[in-house]
Amino acid sequence: GAGEDAEKEKLVRISANSKEGREAYKAEMFVEKPVTVLELLERFPSCMPPVEVLLDVLPPLAPRYYSAADSAARGFGSPWAACFSVVESAAGEDGAPPRRGHVTGTLDSALERAGGGDVGKAVGPLVVRPRLPLGTFAPPEDPGVPYVMIAAGTGVAPFRGFVRARAALAKASCAAGDADAAPLGETWLFFGCRHRARDFLYGEELLEAAGTPALTHLRVAFSRCDADDPACLALPGDGASAVRGHVQAAVFAEREAVGKLLRGDERAR
Repeated sequence: GAGEDAEKEKLVRISANSKEGREAYKAEMFVEKPVTVLELLERFPSCMPPVEVLLDVLPPLAPRYYSAADSAARGFGSPWAACFSVVESAAGEDGAPPRRGHVTGTLDSALERAGGGDVGKAVGPLVVRPRLPLGTFAPPEDPGVPYVMIAAGTGVAPFRGFVRARAALAKASCAAGDADAAPLGETWLFFGCRHRARDFLYGEELLEAAGTPALTHLRVAFSRCDADDPACLALPGDGASAVRGHVQAAVFAEREAVGKLLRGDERAR
């Protein structure tokens, strides 16, 4: 029919190996964001390739890697935690529907179905393959070595694991009554997030650890903190404080103390 002929003509035009074809492809496929294969098929309903052709063309989904927001020092059998933010994009003016990240959207939906319980029961068994990153992104082997941690958003995930590992170590030393145990080194965590009520990930746990051997100093930067709300920056405890701005503002506010720490101990990280 006429509709099929028009779709065929457009498909031929945007797939032509020419300057005009490339410009037509860009105008059709990248109006606001790249068009997915499903959206392309919906846009050209007369195009009905066999399933085996689609499977041959579509690349396999690459595995997603997330930093563990926990520590093995807590003992075998402890629940494993990961931290992620759901990737979402709004509907486009060209009619493109809103989208959610493949993996983060699936994990978020699973959490909703689990109602805060076992995610595995909501989606079935989850296969987790540990992958050690290149380099030495790990806390010092010597717990007496001081170090500084800087993170924004979900980047705080591995540092939560660092804090938990130190908490478990301090608890074990106390339980063993080891008075001769070497003291834990001084630690700083600078954490940047937008809203205190929504984005202060693991906030209660970090505040509880602040000022203890698990985490000597916690400094938080809230970039969307209401300037008219002084309570936004009020954090409890002696080991925690907050500033308005991004994470670099929190580091700058403590530049003298951090500089003294790094210069005063050649082992410091």
